[in-house]
Amino acid sequence: MALASAVQAQLALGGGIAPPGVAFARLLLGTLAKWLVVIAVWWGAIAIIGKAPIAAVAGLLAALLVHPLVVLLGTKVKRER
Repeated sequence: MALASAVQAQLALGGGIAPPGVAFARLLLGTLAKWLVVIAVWWGAIAIIGKAPIAAVAGLLAALLVHPLVVLLGTKVKRER
């Protein structure tokens, strides 16, 4: 999920300032790329490496649940002047 989120952020936010339509298209493209990376890694874990499908699904679900919690409950950075 971390790799997929990095891909999404690079595609969605890496192009600089753009008109709203272009920014929205980049956001959609980034989200699509994120899920393609997630599915590819998940499929690779099952087909190529030979991990158990139930364990792979459980790991994916755990990552899907933990990632938003980390973002919401993450520590705040204190800035000193």
